Amino acid sequence: MNAARQELYHLEKQHKAISEAASDIQSLEPELKFINSSFVNSASPLPFIESIESLGRKTGVEVELSLISGPDNTQSYTLAATGEFRKTMSFFKNLELLPFWFELQDSGINAISEKEKEKNEASKSERSARFNAVLRPFSP
Repeated sequence: MNAARQELYHLEKQHKAISEAASDIQSLEPELKFINSSFVNSASPLPFIESIESLGRKTGVEVELSLISGPDNTQSYTLAATGEFRKTMSFFKNLELLPFWFELQDSGINAISEKEKEKNEASKSERSARFNAVLRPFSP
């Protein structure tokens, strides 16, 4: 009889631990959804691409984004954002606020010459710049 009580006690303790763990998992569900949505799905990167293009429109810069594949089948993107210096810096500053996790590699900001400025139809009243980078999004 004593062995049966001990077994019942251990089973009740395990049941309580499992219930608490299930509750903990359930309480973490919103955070887990946020974390999962921060990754870029390599099979469907459209939300990531659209967010960068949208940022370009909002900040008033022209954005060019091209897919490149790495040697280990990782996907990266070359990014070029061109516009007035102030707007290009705003784009760069707001890039890190996007809801995706990515690594910024090989980045730089360069002034645009008068010839390039005319070619890109950028404002002649303000200095223009081009922000170049390689973005490597993190996938789940």
